[in-house]
Amino acid sequence: MNSHARARAFFRLAPFTLVAVAAAAMGVTAVGGSAQASPVLAANLRLMDHTQMASTGPAIHSMVAPAPAGIDPTKPVSDATLARRAGIALERLGRPLTTTGTATTGTASTNPTATDPTPLTTAATAPTGTPHMTNFLTQHVAPSCVGTGTDGKRVQVVYAYETGTANDYLGKEAVLRNEIANIDDVFALSSAETGGGRRVRWVTDASCVPQIVVAEVPAGVISKSANGAGDWSTLKSALAGQGLNRADRKYLVFGDAPAANPGICGLGDRYSDERPANNYNDYYAAQYGAVYQACFAAFPNNQTSAGHELVHTLGAVQGGSPNASQYGHCTDDGDLMCYPDGSSTPVRQICPTTHEPLLDCNHDDYFSTSPVTGTYLANSWNVANSSYLDTVAALDSVPSVSLDGPASGTTGQPLSFTASSTGTPTAYQWQVDSVTVTGATGTSFVFTPGYWQTGNRTVTVRATMADGRTAVATKTVTVTAAAAPTVTLAGPTAVADGADFTTTATPAGTGPFTYTWTYPTPYCTPKSATDAASLTLSCALGDANNLSSALTVDVMQADGQAVTGQQSFTVGKAQPTGQLSADITGPTGVLKVGQTYDFSVVAQNTSDFSVSWNDDGAPTTWIEQGYFVSPTTRITPRQAGSATIEAFVYAKDTGQSTTVRLTLQAAGSSTNATAWSGVTASGTNPVTLTAALRDTVTGRPVAGATTTVQGAAYGSSTYGTSGSVVTDANGVATFKATAATAATYRFTFGGSSALGASTSGTALVKVPTRTALVVKPGYPTTFSGSLANTVTGRALPTGTPVTLKVKWYGTSTWAPVTTLRTDAYGKVAWTWNAYRNGYFQLVYAGSPSTVSSASAAPLVRIPTKATMAVTSGRPDVVSGRLTTGAGASMKYVYVTLQYRTYGTSTWRTVTTQVRTTSTGAMAYKVQPRQRTYYRWVYLGTSTGYLAATSAQGYLTY
Repeated sequence: MNSHARARAFFRLAPFTLVAVAAAAMGVTAVGGSAQASPVLAANLRLMDHTQMASTGPAIHSMVAPAPAGIDPTKPVSDATLARRAGIALERLGRPLTTTGTATTGTASTNPTATDPTPLTTAATAPTGTPHMTNFLTQHVAPSCVGTGTDGKRVQVVYAYETGTANDYLGKEAVLRNEIANIDDVFALSSAETGGGRRVRWVTDASCVPQIVVAEVPAGVISKSANGAGDWSTLKSALAGQGLNRADRKYLVFGDAPAANPGICGLGDRYSDERPANNYNDYYAAQYGAVYQACFAAFPNNQTSAGHELVHTLGAVQGGSPNASQYGHCTDDGDLMCYPDGSSTPVRQICPTTHEPLLDCNHDDYFSTSPVTGTYLANSWNVANSSYLDTVAALDSVPSVSLDGPASGTTGQPLSFTASSTGTPTAYQWQVDSVTVTGATGTSFVFTPGYWQTGNRTVTVRATMADGRTAVATKTVTVTAAAAPTVTLAGPTAVADGADFTTTATPAGTGPFTYTWTYPTPYCTPKSATDAASLTLSCALGDANNLSSALTVDVMQADGQAVTGQQSFTVGKAQPTGQLSADITGPTGVLKVGQTYDFSVVAQNTSDFSVSWNDDGAPTTWIEQGYFVSPTTRITPRQAGSATIEAFVYAKDTGQSTTVRLTLQAAGSSTNATAWSGVTASGTNPVTLTAALRDTVTGRPVAGATTTVQGAAYGSSTYGTSGSVVTDANGVATFKATAATAATYRFTFGGSSALGASTSGTALVKVPTRTALVVKPGYPTTFSGSLANTVTGRALPTGTPVTLKVKWYGTSTWAPVTTLRTDAYGKVAWTWNAYRNGYFQLVYAGSPSTVSSASAAPLVRIPTKATMAVTSGRPDVVSGRLTTGAGASMKYVYVTLQYRTYGTSTWRTVTTQVRTTSTGAMAYKVQPRQRTYYRWVYLGTSTGYLAATSAQGYLTY
C-alpha cells in the first residue's frame, strides 16, 4: 500500500478528534534539531532547567535547542514544502473531506484502550515513503508488530491544532507517517551498530499501522508553549484534559502551529533518573514530546526533531553519562542528541557527520544494545532497555564501503578507483564532486579529469544493499593540469587537379587524441575519415586555372585541451603529356540539303584548346555565320554534292597544334519530317497542356512554329479548333484549357518549306470537383454534404455515389461507413448514432471524366450527460452519474463539484478530483454551513467527449 493509499485508509479509521478542556499544569521541556545555540537561547535554557512537576514527584527537566539551519519555526510552512522536504508527493492538500470513503468526527472522552474498536485497515510490512537517511537507506525498515497494538507501554502519536485554525490532518498525514517511519529507521540502524534490533512500540491498529490522535487545543497554546515551562505545561494540560495522560504512554505531539520562540523546534520531557531499572522515565507518568509545524519533516541526512524529542522522553541524556552537557544533551557530536545547547562544556566532533541522524556516538552515553561490563551504560539507565521499545531481530551488520584509488593525477590521465563492501551490495553509483556519473554503476570506476577539473576533486561511491541500506565512501584526489597539446602537419603544398593527396597531423601532449578536419568546399572531397590522424583529399578546379587554400585540423587531448593546426596548399591544372591529336565528330551518312547539323572537335593530350573552322567553299560556304571560332560549328549544306570542312586545333597548355578534315555528302529533299512529344496536362482549372515539336532528321526542336490546338468533347471523335500557339525556343507549345467540361485536346503542325506536317497525341482534361461535409453532433449525429463541379458550381448528375468514411480517434486507418447518392442538387444526408469519437470525411472517387475529391475531416465528439442526487445526513452526500448521450457509462474520468450558497449566483469549486466508478457513478461528502446548491460539471476534452453540467441539488444545513 503506498503512502497515499494508507493516508486514505487512516482517514476512514476516523482519527480521534478532541476538544480541549482545562486541566492541572504539568511542566517540562526539550527540543529537537541540530544547530548552533544563540545567546538568547542559552538564556532560555538556563531559565527553563530543573522545573519540578510536583513537590513530591521526581525532578523532571526542561531542555531547549535551536532549530536546524534554514528553519525559522516562527514562520508558517505549507504542506507542499513539508512534503517536498520529506520526499513525498501529496495526493491532496488541506482537504477537510474525502471522496473515497467515510470520515467520522467525534470526541474521545477516555483514553484508547485494548478494547477500543479495531480499525479496518491493511498495512504493508515496511512503510512506504522516502527515508530521510538516504546515506544509509533507500526504503524504510519494517516496524515491530508485537502484541495487539494497544497493549503494554506504547508511544501515542498526536496531531494537534489550535482553535480558530483549520484541521489540516489530511494535508499533513503523509508527512507525519513518513516521519514516524524515519524514527523507526533511526532506532533500527542505531541498534544494529551494537548488534541488536530495536523498534518503537507505537500505538497501532490491528494491521500494525500507527494510530494518530487528532486533538484541538485552545488558540495560542501550541505556539506559546515555546516560551517557557509554564506555557509548555499549558499545552500538556490541554492534552491531558482530553484523556491523553496515561502513565503507560509517551505522547509524541506534532503541533500544527508556528513557534513563538524563533529558535525552538520542539520540546520534550525527561526525568533526571540514572537507575538502570525502575527508572522514572520507564513507568512513572505520561511524558510528552512536541515539535512545531516547521519541523514536522527532517531534512535529508539530518536529525529528526520528532525523534530527538521522543528519545528525551525515553530518558536521554542523563547528567552522569561520560559526555553529558548541562542541559540533557551530549557533547561528543555526530549524534542525534548532541549539539551546543548553551552548556559550558564544548561540543567535539567525535563521530563522522554522516552519523548525525543516529543515536549515541560510540554508544557510551545513553543507548547501547550490548554495553560493555563495568561501563556507565552497563550500570546506569540505558534507553535501549526502555519498555517503550520492542526487541526485534537485528539488521544485518551495518554495511560499509571502502574506496581505493590514487591520491593525485593530472588532467587527461585515467585514474582507476575500486570499491569493496562488507555487505551484499545490489548496486553501486559513482559521483565526482557530488555529480552522478551516468553508467558508472560497477565496483570499479575510471575518472579522467578534464582540463577544468584541477585542484582537489572528490570521488564518491554509494553502495546499496539488498535490504535498502546504503554505505558511502569518498576519496579526495589532487589533480594538476597537463601541458597544453601541440600539433605538426605534414603534407604536399602543391597538388594536381583531381589528384589524391594526404596530410598527416602529429600531436604532442596527453593522449588519446581526437581529430576534426576542415577542408575547402565544394572544391575538395574527402577520400578518408575526417576524424583520424591523416586525411586524404581530392580537389577539382572546375573552370578555374588554379586554387590556393588551406585545410585545418582541431586536435583535442584527453583532458579536453585543444590546438588547431593548418596546412596551406595550391591546386593547379595537370600538365598533359604526349602528342596533340584531334577528331571531328557529328552526324554520319548523307546530309539533307537545307538542314542544319552540329559538328565538334574532340582533342587528346590537352586540357585547354581553341578551334578555327573552315571549308572549301564550293560553291558556297556551309559553315553558319558565327560558328567559325568555337569547339563546335554549325553546318548547313547549300546544295547536293560534297564539301570538306577542316578544324585548326591549338593546345593552349602545351603550345602544340594540328589540323583535321572531314568530307561531307549532301543530297535529297529539303523537307525534313517533324514529330511531337507526348502531350502533358497539369493544374486543375485552367489545365496547362504542353507538347514539344522537333525535327526528326536533325533531332533539333522546331522553334517559332505556329501550331493549332484542337479539342473534342469527352466521348466524341470530332475535333474543332480551340486556339493556336507558337512554339518557344525549345520547340514547346503551351495552351491553357478550361476544365468546365471534360474534353480531349491535341496539337497539329501544318508544315513549312523545310519541315513536314505532324499531329500530336491527345490529353484528356477532366472536370475538377468539390466535396463538402457538415456534421451536427447529437444523438443521432446528422451528416450532410454536397458534390459539385468546382469550375461551374453545378451539381454532378443525380445518383453520383459518395462514400462517408471514418478514422476513429487514436487510430490512423480510414474505414467506409456508408455510400450515399446525390440528389438533383448534388446533396446527400444521413443520420447515425456515432458511438466513438472520430474524424469523418465525405469522399468522391471520381470517374473517367471527373477528378476525385474529399471534404475536410472534422472531429465528431460524443455528447455527455450528468445527473445529480443529494442525500441528507451528517455528512451529506452529493452523488450522480456521468454517461454518454446514448447512456453508456463514463468510467474513471474526473468531474468537478461546484456550489453556490442560497441567494447568490456565483458558482465556486469544491473539488476537481472526484473520479467516476466503472458505472459512471460519482459521490462526495459535504457539510454545508448554510443553504447551498450543488452541481456536477464535466469539462470534456478537446479531442474526447463534450462537456456536461448536471441539474442543481439543494441541501440545508
